[in-house]
Amino acid sequence: MPRRNGNHGPEQPSKKSSANDNYNGGWGGFIDIHLAEDEKILAKQWIEDNRADIWVSHTECMARGLKYGCVYDPESDVWLATYTGAGVEMIGLEARYCMTARGHSWEEATALLVYKETILAKGDWKPFESRMKRFEQFG
Repeated sequence: MPRRNGNHGPEQPSKKSSANDNYNGGWGGFIDIHLAEDEKILAKQWIEDNRADIWVSHTECMARGLKYGCVYDPESDVWLATYTGAGVEMIGLEARYCMTARGHSWEEATALLVYKETILAKGDWKPFESRMKRFEQFG
């Protein structure tokens, strides 16, 4: 069968735009949300009380444009779940940042990440901006 000239494959779908597509800024850092012992108890209770809705909230975070990743760290024997977001419209900061959470399972790490994003930060990461970034601004 002879080859056609031009496009040799199926038509590619157009790329769906996200809030990150219009963002040209640099790397901002990691969002630091460390929980004190009493806050860990509150987080665990919230996760237990909202277990059925956590995955819906997680999906909504990704639908807003947050990128999700999860990896196992064998050195620390924990899972690390991460949201990456960029720009004022998405996270309240004019840079690209990552927020992470740790857990003994990927589900536990992801549930804690959802808690940090939806309950503590509520989509505004500015109050938790990396301390290192602030020091860099002073030269």
